[in-house]
Amino acid sequence: MRMKRILQIAILCLAVVGWAGCSDEEEKLLTSQQEKIRNFLTGTLKLKSYEEAMDPAAEDNTPFYTVHGEWAYRWIENYYDQGRRDLPLVCQGSRVGLTLSLYEFTQKKIDERTVPLFTNDPAMRDHLESAGLNTTYWSFETYYVEVGAGNTINGLELALDGCRLNDRVEVYMTFSEAYGRDWLATVAPESGLVVMFTVNSVE
Repeated sequence: MRMKRILQIAILCLAVVGWAGCSDEEEKLLTSQQEKIRNFLTGTLKLKSYEEAMDPAAEDNTPFYTVHGEWAYRWIENYYDQGRRDLPLVCQGSRVGLTLSLYEFTQKKIDERTVPLFTNDPAMRDHLESAGLNTTYWSFETYYVEVGAGNTINGLELALDGCRLNDRVEVYMTFSEAYGRDWLATVAPESGLVVMFTVNSVE
């Protein structure tokens, strides 16, 4: 149950305490994390801002990120897939089933070798165990979020609104939109967070 409890701590704490504001030092840290995330998105991932991607002069099907709140940055990998617009839309009040993985933001691209802080993806069980982790008490069940209920981390909830069934999504967020400063013992305080998820169901 330990790993399941860690997930609960990581994804529910903002529902309990929220983000109360910043000191000058925290404001500087947030600004720095914003800049690092934007540089990563535009440099390493080669994404454009939404405004650049929607410019009439832009190339068709330009991959782009959008900003939710002030500090959560979302990329929908399959945004331009044929038929996507016909699939169920996530909106306020939707109950959404997710397969997700949580990572600390390190300005490095996440690939199949990167070990997550947590995942409920059963396809990753062997990868976790090969990294020396005991998955006996990990939960690989679908994670459900009711959008607007405040029962998950703020950055994830903000980024869900507007997604669709089967979307593959990456959300990069500053610590203020994740879980605060020191809620997850395995992550350095004031670290940014990456949540990668697939939308399995929309009710």
